[in-house]
Amino acid sequence: MGRTARAVATRTRRRRNYEPFDQEGLAFELLIEEPRLVALPTAHPLAGRDLVSLSQLEEEFAPTPGPYVWQVRSPDGVGTLPRVRDISHLLQLVELGEIVAMLPASVAVRFLRDPIRYRPVAELAPARLFVAWPT
Repeated sequence: MGRTARAVATRTRRRRNYEPFDQEGLAFELLIEEPRLVALPTAHPLAGRDLVSLSQLEEEFAPTPGPYVWQVRSPDGVGTLPRVRDISHLLQLVELGEIVAMLPASVAVRFLRDPIRYRPVAELAPARLFVAWPT
């Protein structure tokens, strides 16, 4: 990853909603925009619905510092989120019912697994991938 891409990614991660990124000194172009789906364990009751709402998710899950991974709520609150190493680890945590993740539709297609169901969430903004370069 080049210096410019790292700077964009770092600035983007600092924002709570992750979009839009800080555009100062950059030219950019949108490459793709796609829906975001929630990854749920197959056994979860929401996995059987055609459409899920954020309010339904908020009943059982709590947002983490990053807005697209939510943890299971417990009577004691929310525990410590394990450090997620990669997409396989993230999906294992979904399978175990410890988290849900809002992922771009292309990720859902690439990582189909029987223990996980991907469902659209009405209120989620689409995932956007940009290419950026210094001006």
